[in-house]
Amino acid sequence: MNKNKLVSILIPIYNREHLIEQTLQSISIQTYKNFECIIVDDGSTDDTVGVISAFAKADPRFKIFIRSKDRTKGANSCRNIAFEKSRGEIIKWFDSDDIMLEDHLQLATHALEDEQIDFVVSESEIFVDDKKKGAAPFHSSKDASLISPENYAKFVVGWITNDFTCKRNTILNTRFNERFRTAGDEYNFFIKYLHNTTAGAFIDRVTTLYRQHDISLSSDVDVDEVKYHTNICEIKYLCSNDMIALSNYELANWFMDGYINHAHILMSKSTSIPFLRSAFKDLEIIKTSTHANYLRLAQLSFRVFGKGYYFIRKARGN
Repeated sequence: MNKNKLVSILIPIYNREHLIEQTLQSISIQTYKNFECIIVDDGSTDDTVGVISAFAKADPRFKIFIRSKDRTKGANSCRNIAFEKSRGEIIKWFDSDDIMLEDHLQLATHALEDEQIDFVVSESEIFVDDKKKGAAPFHSSKDASLISPENYAKFVVGWITNDFTCKRNTILNTRFNERFRTAGDEYNFFIKYLHNTTAGAFIDRVTTLYRQHDISLSSDVDVDEVKYHTNICEIKYLCSNDMIALSNYELANWFMDGYINHAHILMSKSTSIPFLRSAFKDLEIIKTSTHANYLRLAQLSFRVFGKGYYFIRKARGN
């Protein structure tokens, strides 16, 4: 059993000049030594690239690339580029501001081989200003028998990207959706990934320190309700659209119903709704052209009369 396979650590980065060296240092001292760390910069305007270049000069396992201008701007594009440039049999995505505890890679890679599974999920602990908070950034069941695309989508099981390590051959054609402009991109990725395999396991060990920031999607609703519902609409639509591509129409329908619910709120506020024209077309695939027409009528009714919940219910199929 080969427990020394090359691990590819893939990091997207943007303007982390003052944080990235701490992250890279935590990776460099891993007890598992056979890794490459591929970092793709998204056009930083500070000295992020200079800091990484100096680090890579001292340790050739670290490599820095710049996103080319013909690729979509954003973390998802950088994640995909990093994967394209990677060589490892084991894939480990990581964030540019978090800390990898020294046994992270060893625990993950040995679990993959010992248990003959396709992916493994460890634990993270929140820290702020280098002080541990003793809390996890994500809470859900750790029962591996419950792992499925549906249960991940509905938060029965779940994890954050830092905690996930997988065998390269299980990713197949799964990529991060570069159309995402807000949160939900990693959530979307793992729902798609679980259509390839559900053979995973949980490790009950903290292997990452997760840096907590003040800004989060959940707090947007208190600051800007329109922005919040616009973001949720984007997440629901893009997930629904990807489920259509995977022929998972039941889950596509679940996401579309969520999209319609949040689109309803935006209609009532007379503001623009992301992906609405595309949603009409997808509704015809997931449900029927009648449901799509009800959503069109809802938009028209809110525009003319300021209400239209009857048509929203019909568009969902209620």
